[in-house]
Formats: sequence, structure tokens, C-alpha cells
Amino acid sequence: MNRLLFLVIFFVSMPLMAQNYIDFYFKSKGVDGSVLIYNETKNSWIFNNESDLTHATPPGTTFNIINSLIALDLEKITHSSDDFLSWDRIKRYYFGLPMKSWNCDTNLDEALYYRNDWFFERISKTISDKDYFFFLNQLKYSNRKINRKIPDFWNYGGLAVTPRQQIDLLQKLYHKQLRFHKEHQQYVLDQMLVNKNEKITLYGYNAYTVYKGQAVDWWIGIIVTKEDTYYFSTRIYKSIEDLSVKEFQTLKYTITGEILNVLGIM
Repeated sequence: MNRLLFLVIFFVSMPLMAQNYIDFYFKSKGVDGSVLIYNETKNSWIFNNESDLTHATPPGTTFNIINSLIALDLEKITHSSDDFLSWDRIKRYYFGLPMKSWNCDTNLDEALYYRNDWFFERISKTISDKDYFFFLNQLKYSNRKINRKIPDFWNYGGLAVTPRQQIDLLQKLYHKQLRFHKEHQQYVLDQMLVNKNEKITLYGYNAYTVYKGQAVDWWIGIIVTKEDTYYFSTRIYKSIEDLSVKEFQTLKYTITGEILNVLGIM
């Protein structure tokens, strides 16, 4: 489909505003990227980069949300704090640093919090391709490309998602409108809680992966205020040849926070 026609259909009857000045918050940090924000109360969209709206990249560990919901509904795992998977005794590192939280027996609470790949790789092996295709089709999430030759195909396989698909998932999860047990949807949403005070409730999940020579970092979430409910998807890119990983992985939070602040959301 012609991209312009797609975008017209995509946002039909929805107020939208392309805010090019938002690019400053990415460029000033030396990264490329985009943000897409949906105000559910006003049924309006804000974004900075039109071409990035339909650009799909691997979901990375944001796919833990999907893996958890599928595994819970198929009874491959429970969310009981006593339901542990045994560590295989293989020590795992993150950019050369040992990860204590990955090198131990782990339950679903901890796997979601620490974004534990081996846990979700183990769970994924119990989910058939048929089940994956069924649920992903129902969700209209991703391009449905599952490469079983790569255990964490959501990080480095052909599976890819767009910012809009991330927001659609979050919106349906928040309202428990996904094709999963409501209890399981509430559980996963609760695990995404980042902050709650008298002004806002913030849910979020992040991911880091590498795609076509670029580091790709996602930060997706939900902001609930007294007046409005917002959904956001931030994605930043930088060449892996010019990358300080530790610094890069904090930028998505800084950039998103600055944008939400200037828009008066936070």
C-alpha cells in the first residue's frame, strides 16, 4: 500500500500533530529516533517523525509482555512467586559484566523485572509456532516472522513491530481487552508499574537490541493522570560503531522525560 495512503487510513478521524521541534531532543543527544504519543481522552496523536511510524524493528524484550501472556494462558508457567525455573548453571554477562539476577533460579516476577532472556527462551520452547501465529494474528502485533533458529527471535530474528503496534498493545492491555484471561493481563500490567503518586501512575517497559548495524532502544509505556490517559512509544537508534552502551541506554528515559515535560504531560 502507498505509504501516504496508509497514513491517511491509519489516522482517519483522529486529530494528529507532527511536532518537528521534538527532533531537537533526539539530535541534541546525538541519536536518531522518534516518539509517538496517544492521548486517549482527547483521541489525539503527537509524533515527530512520520516515516518512523511505519518502520518496524525487533521488539526486543518488550516481547516479554507477549511471551508472558501467551505462556500464562496456555498454562506453561504461573505467576506464583514459588514457581521457579531452574538456572542451567551457565553464567551470563551483559556487555562483559556478570548479571547476578540472570545467574540464578528465576520466577516470572523476577524474569519480567530483570528482563531475563534465558527464562523467556525456555518458556518460548514450550509454545508452538501454531500458538504464536494464532495469538499474534489476534493481536495484530508484529510481522509474525518467527525464526526458531534464533532462541530469542524477538531480539535478533525477523520479528519486527512498529511504534503504533506497541501503543495498540498497551492500550488494550490497560483496558484488559486482549484475548487473554483478564487476571493475566492485570498481572503483567502490575509488573510494568514504574511509579505511582498523587499526580500520575506510570507503567513502562524497555528493550535494547541491535538491528542492521544500529543499536535500537525502546521505551514504551502508559501515563495515567487525573484528567487524561496517555500511551507513548519512544525508539532511538545509534550506529554500533559509535556507541557507549551504558550512556545510550539511559537516553531513552531522558529524551522521553524532556518531551513529556515540554508537552505538559509530566
